[in-house]
Amino acid sequence: TADAALSSEHLLLNLSPETSYREWMRNICKAMDDRGALPGIVPTGGWGFHWGNGPAWDNVLLYLPYFVYLYRGDKTILEESAASILRYLHYLTTRVNEEGLIKIGLGDWCPPNGNAAIDCPIPVSSTAFHYHDADLVSQAAAVLGKTEDAAHYAALRDRIGKAFVDKFYDKTNKTFGSQTANAMALAYGMVPAGDEKAVSDATVRNMKEKYDNFMHTGIFGLGHIGQALSRYGNSQAAWDMFTKTGENSFAYMWTDADATTLWETLPVNAASKELCLRGSSLSHPMQGVYDTWFYEDIAGIRPDASGPGFKVTRFEPTMTAYLPWAKATLETPYGEVESDWK
Repeated sequence: TADAALSSEHLLLNLSPETSYREWMRNICKAMDDRGALPGIVPTGGWGFHWGNGPAWDNVLLYLPYFVYLYRGDKTILEESAASILRYLHYLTTRVNEEGLIKIGLGDWCPPNGNAAIDCPIPVSSTAFHYHDADLVSQAAAVLGKTEDAAHYAALRDRIGKAFVDKFYDKTNKTFGSQTANAMALAYGMVPAGDEKAVSDATVRNMKEKYDNFMHTGIFGLGHIGQALSRYGNSQAAWDMFTKTGENSFAYMWTDADATTLWETLPVNAASKELCLRGSSLSHPMQGVYDTWFYEDIAGIRPDASGPGFKVTRFEPTMTAYLPWAKATLETPYGEVESDWK
């Protein structure tokens, strides 16, 4: 379920998955158990309720209907799934510990060199997803006219955010401890106001000091790492990361690993190439989530919740200092959106 949840935005930008999403959402809602918990795979014969679930994997229940609404302007799936979504959020509050954190679920899956190399602790990523869940549910409730629910989940979001910052934020070094943690905190709006640039800078230091000027994220951070750099004054670091060659680079995937698909662990160096070839999947589209950055930060085409379905389109390229031009088109319910800057 996490694979589909994390892939939903770049699939909606490139394909037309919304009909399939609607049918699958019916199955996801039916798979929920009496507690409100979801399995880590749907459909399931029972597997996945005690391994593979948790906020990161369960986000499919929120991401698919919300992002179909944001990218297509269609709230049908939100309406059909609203009761299940609220039931799930209630369940998740029963898994919060005394510090206001969530410790269940899987971690930042499949970083370079495999899961043994995950450096974003599960309580960090699971609590960040809990925050994002509450935020999206608050927004969705407002869309559906459920004002009391919108206010309730906005207040829950704020409590989670405070607990997250109090526990995990290093106020001296301006970091949550890893590239993924920083990227998620920036993407979801969890960074203390005014510290966004400093957290982005800390991410760049982590890349330089520990990871050969390259990203080190699993699937949770991969879709946000480019934005965490280029939107906060570190476009140079984003450019260097995406254009790097040799060991520890995206280019390694095709220059040395001969990959023609997205592998379960991206073969960005010799170790990760060997890891995958020992038996991992060689087709995992969740590893393409960085594609959203190309639309939003190179072309500059971004959706806006004030006009879903690209009725309102934001144009905010962040890489104009590093490219002479960019051009992209996107088919939307309101016609073709084109970006063509020089």
